[in-house]
Amino acid sequence: MRNILMLLFLLVSVETYSINSELEQLLLRLDSVLACSDKYVVDKEARIEELRKRKSSALKPEERLWLNKMFYDEFYVYNVDSAMVYVTDNISISRQLGRKEWEQEWLLNKVFLLGCPVLRS
Repeated sequence: MRNILMLLFLLVSVETYSINSELEQLLLRLDSVLACSDKYVVDKEARIEELRKRKSSALKPEERLWLNKMFYDEFYVYNVDSAMVYVTDNISISRQLGRKEWEQEWLLNKVFLLGCPVLRS
């Protein structure tokens, strides 16, 4: 019985060490990502500016919808209010084009933005 308890204790200790080691690696990775956060913001703003330049030309409704999708992809974790503008526009465009499946997809994106408190804070 004592040997079984020792074996069980050993297995739990090894598992705990493994979890702590993995957690330590994740924390180091998080630190490195946070250290580069300014670079990520600059890169994201550059991509958004490039999209704004593309939007300045006259676009067909379907082209505008796809460009709005690219804006949404850039904004949904960066600035929820801006993402919502593009979602709302795409809902309208989908209705104009008579594409119910696209409209439903964008309505789901709207629900996601409204329902995710982490993004709204």
